[in-house]
Amino acid sequence: MGQSAPTRGAPAPSAQALHAVVLTHAHLDHCGYLPRLVHHGFRGPLFATADTARLAGIVLRDSARLQEEEAAHANEHGWSKHRPPALCTPARTPSAR
Repeated sequence: MGQSAPTRGAPAPSAQALHAVVLTHAHLDHCGYLPRLVHHGFRGPLFATADTARLAGIVLRDSARLQEEEAAHANEHGWSKHRPPALCTPARTPSAR
């Protein structure tokens, strides 16, 4: 679903300004931004069911692995200008608590 009209286009708060994150389910479009939030300073609690946290860990590690593979392919074939090319690596994936 899209954002409601009053918030569409509004600036997002900084990662440090967030008090907590509620993860309703482990789809990548919901948990995929977590590594970037942490990278940009989010240190608050993450609220999720145990099953959602477990599945999010699997989804994030798989996504990171795929990003590494794509980055290696991009470097090998010269179609990426980014160094380092991967946004998230398995080592940088937040662990589920």
